[in-house]
Amino acid sequence: GDEIVQSLWQHWDNETAQTACKMRQNLKDIVAQLAATSDLPEIVESNYLPWKIVQPVFNWLFDVYLPRLISQAAIAKHILERHRPVLLISPDVNDPRTRIFCLAGKLTEVPTLEIQFGVYGINDIEWRFFIADRLAVTGETNISTMIDHGIPREKMTVTGSPSYDHALSWP
Repeated sequence: GDEIVQSLWQHWDNETAQTACKMRQNLKDIVAQLAATSDLPEIVESNYLPWKIVQPVFNWLFDVYLPRLISQAAIAKHILERHRPVLLISPDVNDPRTRIFCLAGKLTEVPTLEIQFGVYGINDIEWRFFIADRLAVTGETNISTMIDHGIPREKMTVTGSPSYDHALSWP
């Protein structure tokens, strides 16, 4: 009854564009501060990695990857500040766009729920950076794996998987 389905881009307006512009400038300022100091190469090399090899990764991160996410962050800020949702549901812990919303939810005190789906295991390290308030897991077995990733048991609820519910229903 009260659901509204919208594209994120329906929230792109002049105010959101200005927010994104300020975020881009803040990122440029941070990159300039990093470039002005020799601390970063020293930190990298103190971990036995040649700066010459690692530097292109940092360049890609700050020149390509993070700038591409700024518009998503501006939209998340707009939605959370203007519309104040009751709950944010994230369908993919590994997608940086949904992670931005979870982080923004933390900053604005909007509760967040992560939905576990698909492949998971001890080698799926994205779960080690879990930031949501709650996690819906598909089964009890998943709980022990998520605990191994550092997610507290009290943050998890077994919900099953709607994609497999049909297997249990009889005609």
